[in-house]
Amino acid sequence: MTTEPIAIEHSSELKAWEQQQNETSLLFTYFRYFLDLGPQRSLGEAQKVLLKDEQIMRGPSLATLRQHANEWRWQYRADLYDRWDLANQARLKAEQRREEMRIGLEEYAKFQGQMGRGLSALAAKVLTKTQGAIDRSNDHEWDLDKATRFMSILNQTATTASGLWSDSLGVEKLNQQLAEMDAAVSEESANIEADKE
Repeated sequence: MTTEPIAIEHSSELKAWEQQQNETSLLFTYFRYFLDLGPQRSLGEAQKVLLKDEQIMRGPSLATLRQHANEWRWQYRADLYDRWDLANQARLKAEQRREEMRIGLEEYAKFQGQMGRGLSALAAKVLTKTQGAIDRSNDHEWDLDKATRFMSILNQTATTASGLWSDSLGVEKLNQQLAEMDAAVSEESANIEADKE
């Protein structure tokens, strides 16, 4: 006796891999065993697992399982579940990577801020000492060697400050890329939700 396959509900309220209206608890249990086998599932493997379960009084025959699988569209439901699960895992991994990147960027920005403040304090100290040395000296004490050393120190300070500034601009660029990645993940999630409907 061939029965017409049941219409399967798949919406935001009820997913295809959840128990359907008029699907008995026993049939849903059989389906869950089938579903839990993963993408390489088969009815033969589902039957083996069912026969090993002591809570199931009498395991179904392969022919019975095949009939239930056809009537309740197990493969279709399992395929929908596999796609949802794959997309969900990808989304979770992307969120984890994004969070790790965000934390790393925050720590790097904090380090950059500390370096910038330290460098600023050092530059102020160098300038104060330089200005003090210039004020205390007479013009004839400033020979080319002394002036060159002071200019070298000031130049080194400015170069380091410039490097730190451009590094901090790199943090901003990474933050911008992180925001773009957020938008792309959100858009992909919306597409996945739209595909379900």
